[in-house]
Amino acid sequence: MDSIRKVYSYNDVLLSPRHSDLEHLTDAQLMSHFDAPKPFSVIPVINAPMDTVCSTNLLSCLSRMALATTVHRLFNTVKDQIDFLVTIGGTSPSCFVAVGNIDKWERWIDTLLAWREETGRLFGILVDVANGDTKSTVKTVEYLRKIGNLNIMAGNVATKSGFSRLQDAGANFIRVGLGGSSICSTRLATGFGLPTLTSIWDCEQIKSTAYLVADGGIETTGDICKAIGAGADMVMCGKLFAATSLAGNVLFDKDKQVAQCKDDAKYCSYRGMASKESSDKFNSKKTSVSVEGVSGLIPYTGETEEVLNNMLGNLRSSMAYYAGCRTWEEFKRKLKFVEISNQGWEESKTRVI
Repeated sequence: MDSIRKVYSYNDVLLSPRHSDLEHLTDAQLMSHFDAPKPFSVIPVINAPMDTVCSTNLLSCLSRMALATTVHRLFNTVKDQIDFLVTIGGTSPSCFVAVGNIDKWERWIDTLLAWREETGRLFGILVDVANGDTKSTVKTVEYLRKIGNLNIMAGNVATKSGFSRLQDAGANFIRVGLGGSSICSTRLATGFGLPTLTSIWDCEQIKSTAYLVADGGIETTGDICKAIGAGADMVMCGKLFAATSLAGNVLFDKDKQVAQCKDDAKYCSYRGMASKESSDKFNSKKTSVSVEGVSGLIPYTGETEEVLNNMLGNLRSSMAYYAGCRTWEEFKRKLKFVEISNQGWEESKTRVI
């Protein structure tokens, strides 16, 4: 056996504060430009492709506030997915519609792409699989790459070699992170995974033609900043959006009973796309599947737009006030990480009742 390597999660590190000579928080530019086949500029945060984070109202809000978006793939038919795209109105190059691997999804992919061409929609395609470091995922990206004007996102991967294979196949955006989500049980079910922060550091080293999308383990806006500081070009969030009003999840009161009104809400439902509950809903043939996710309740955080405004304010403060940086590229170049102890992380938390 090779020697065991030490790896790091978000809570193992902090960003070291820097001098700032910026006079205003607005000196920080939150937007990033992505030079893909269909270029676009957004705040580099995107929702996870999960049915509990892809309501029409939530996606509209994210787009309006200049964030990128995804549409999940677990519809019963491609027609259902297309009908959903019609309901959200205009799609843009910063919207990625999820599909599976070509071995099972070729007809679905072809139908979706034909509709995209027929209607002149600009959305990209997200090859959404739990382990993107597979021959079938590479083959799917290569199949899609034959379409020259298509933005392609693929993943997930956790290693440099996995990132390299998808990058060489022609993916423009690669999701990095395996098993780090709060509702993902892959590490428990299979024993495989890497802390997402470590995967970002590793994959950033060989990034050339593809952008790195950090996916999994984001609990706070501070984690978003750490992910970008480590080399991520975009950060994918599930739980942060699922806990808000426009996600459309079932709300529960303080006694964990269904809330009679929004003012009583203290928790909301949330489930992984690889959970038994999602499988029961979307696996119409009831075929055998690997259950690598869970479902449950998470604290409800309130109105989506208010939560997003707070998130953007924190990102701007991190960039301008604590890092003294005007752009995310400057942020990535200048930041330094420090390792902290368990007690250091306890000290980092708020401690009030």
